[in-house]
Amino acid sequence: MTTIPRVLSAFAILPATLIMSALAAEDSIQPGQNILPPAALTSPLAEDSHPLAKDINQYLAHQSDARDFSPTGLNRNDYLKIVSGMVHAFRKYVDEKGELHDPVAKPTFYSAPHYAHCVATLAAAGYEKDPDIISSGMRALDYSLQRLQLSPEEKLAQGLGKQPHSDFFIYPAVQAFEQFSKIAPKEKVDQWTALLQKIQPSTYDLYKKFGNNWSCVHGGGEFLRATHGFTNLDYVEEILEKQKIRRTKQGLYMELGAPLAYDGFPRYFITGMLERGYHGANFGFMRDWMWQGAWTMLMVQSPFGEMPTEFRSAHHIWNEAETARIFEVYASQYAKANRLHEASAFKRGAHLALQALSQWIRPDGSGYIVKNRYPIEAGHAYHNYSTHTNYNMLAMSMLCAAYTAADDSIAEKPAPADVGGFVVHLNGFNVIVANCDRNYVEYLLRGNQKYNPTGILRVHLHGSNPQIGPSDGVMEHHGGVHAASVYAANKDTVKSFALGPAWLDAAGSEVRLAGFPDEKLYLPSEHKMDEQPLPDFRPLTASLQEVSFQIVTDWPAKSVKVTETIHLTPDGLRVENAVDGPGAKSLRLYFPMLVTDGAEDTKIAIDGSQLTLHLRGAGETYSIVAPEGAKLQRLGTQFLHWNGMMEPVYADLPGLTGTYTIEPAK
Repeated sequence: MTTIPRVLSAFAILPATLIMSALAAEDSIQPGQNILPPAALTSPLAEDSHPLAKDINQYLAHQSDARDFSPTGLNRNDYLKIVSGMVHAFRKYVDEKGELHDPVAKPTFYSAPHYAHCVATLAAAGYEKDPDIISSGMRALDYSLQRLQLSPEEKLAQGLGKQPHSDFFIYPAVQAFEQFSKIAPKEKVDQWTALLQKIQPSTYDLYKKFGNNWSCVHGGGEFLRATHGFTNLDYVEEILEKQKIRRTKQGLYMELGAPLAYDGFPRYFITGMLERGYHGANFGFMRDWMWQGAWTMLMVQSPFGEMPTEFRSAHHIWNEAETARIFEVYASQYAKANRLHEASAFKRGAHLALQALSQWIRPDGSGYIVKNRYPIEAGHAYHNYSTHTNYNMLAMSMLCAAYTAADDSIAEKPAPADVGGFVVHLNGFNVIVANCDRNYVEYLLRGNQKYNPTGILRVHLHGSNPQIGPSDGVMEHHGGVHAASVYAANKDTVKSFALGPAWLDAAGSEVRLAGFPDEKLYLPSEHKMDEQPLPDFRPLTASLQEVSFQIVTDWPAKSVKVTETIHLTPDGLRVENAVDGPGAKSLRLYFPMLVTDGAEDTKIAIDGSQLTLHLRGAGETYSIVAPEGAKLQRLGTQFLHWNGMMEPVYADLPGLTGTYTIEPAK
């Protein structure tokens, strides 16, 4: 039998019922365990251990072949530097009760417990010594734990509804408790202990409802409570058992709409449970799942440290924060197993994610929560749940967790993002990711027409600016705080733009591949993503010198077949386009051009068939290379875009074939 979690002995004598609860959980909580499955420690990886084993093995064999590799120079204290800036920026919004208010929006959501976690981590690390800041963090924890005492009926009676978002309170609140317990007076620790003991899982908005990622969040918090003997693991086991249907073939997490941001989000919490010693009935399944997902996530990371875009919340900076945490956990786990090549890859991935997030810090120390630089009052490309204080503090809490997991003895070596030589089809998400020597493409096989169109969404080229790549497509209605409601009112007139082909039909009307399969919302049912009709994805070559694939989209409703042959080399991207069938008369090629990021305008130069863009010291050139003599022109209308404002540039071509390239500007 393992020892009772050591934290118990640090606090006041617990009631007998809690002692029994702790004893019952002993064998299911094993701090310090290694969470790598046995298959992870074989060389090469067996084909049946991971669906991407072949690509992972090829990457590891060529890890040392990355060209011009340069470490980021970051270390674990760099997490705290950003967190500290955020905490100081938001201190003025903490009231005497400990509630954290938003400077723009009314809902506070769950910013208070995340603020408490951040202050506690800074203080326990000796990074923050200001008594006022530390006191504000303790008040935020007081407020959070008092909120967690409310039943759903009490919340309704107080007019709160789901505003407390108690599901999201518990995980950072326990983490704040753990860190503050290192420095707080015993009387204060005892007060928090008493409140944590009294929490009932029925306070959670999704108690016994396992519909999405929320239950993983409060399940993670309930597990942390169990590590302190405040509850047992019965409810945690029930939650984990219900999550098994969410596992994809490649170890990702699938929920309605296939949002990639909400793949990493629930895995952040389940990975955290494993790291903290979860060893219950679902251990083997969760261990293998989380390991597979971590590798898949690492393989599709952009050379700029960003995760792929797809569906809601994709451009929020907490995507990179959760990534950094997961990668730090696996870097440390591999290092414990003396697998330093793998450890260094995950360490590099974590630092690339941190580097990406660092680009989106405002002058006052807070963040642009969506990757554009408009004033926070504009809410540019926000969702209706995107609030400044809340989503910044969520990201910072994740960085605190990354700091806690980080091991600075692990050196960076090239990650898959630095090496490339592969193309990955994310099953169920309809996403293709390809990388060749730090040149990167993301293709969405079937757009949802609410957040992303069909086609090439993202081009990230080494030496360029990822946001002008482009970094996503756009829908005509898109952007603003209430994008979903705007869509509902305009769903019959949505027009989509992505990098790639359009054509004139027999009636002279324009049709864009971006609008496939039609120009209305397509929202597939959960767990049936593999059953939808999709374009034909054909991998062609995969080496360090070239990665190529072909997408053939048969669109019977439009009487056309569209073929895109995509080549990535160390020089950049080349795409050959062909439209065939009686539904097409002539070809048009589009480039969705980012004209501003909200603070700086893109420098734009068009010369015949060539477009050159520069933004924030980096640039790229888009060229139509066949047929010769193409003339690019601006559409003249700007559209709301995740990263700013977009204006399409296009060229009309004779015939039904055309080839373009995108390269870093020389």
